[in-house]
Amino acid sequence: MKLFLIALSLIVSVLAKCQTNWEKVTLSNAVSISFPSTPIQGGSAAAKSFILRQADSTATFIVAVSDMQASRGIDAATLQAAMEQEESWEQAKNAFMASMGASAKLVKDEMITVQNLRAMLLEIDRKNDKGETNNLSVLIFVQDVNSFNVIFNNRGGKADKALKEQFFKSIVVQ
Repeated sequence: MKLFLIALSLIVSVLAKCQTNWEKVTLSNAVSISFPSTPIQGGSAAAKSFILRQADSTATFIVAVSDMQASRGIDAATLQAAMEQEESWEQAKNAFMASMGASAKLVKDEMITVQNLRAMLLEIDRKNDKGETNNLSVLIFVQDVNSFNVIFNNRGGKADKALKEQFFKSIVVQ
């Protein structure tokens, strides 16, 4: 019975930690996501970014949204048709990995579904300036004319894994 009560209190504390009042952020006319608190917004109409670093520096939440029509003249039909091709996903993966630098190591890549949209999930390890390994989880998907990169950076492997799950599960596509 004592073990049961300890386990129950542990579960309740983890759930309480994950049930904070997350802030919903509208990324496009059809896509939103929630952050643990207000992220810093940057960029332009063609390329927006939202970044939030946990106060204890164990995790960083990042979303980059690229309007492919505004930045490259690609309409929704063309973008959707391109993303039906495996080569397009391979190009997206390679471009993302190149942006991570030489120290980045691709641990896992798989195609998944996010709110009925085809998405690529990348798991990447990369050394930080302290020599620790950051574990990045990256979701890449497209909707309408927008390309989305949703990134959870587990800094030095110290972040609560439940935060990543809640961040990714908060994606809403209407």
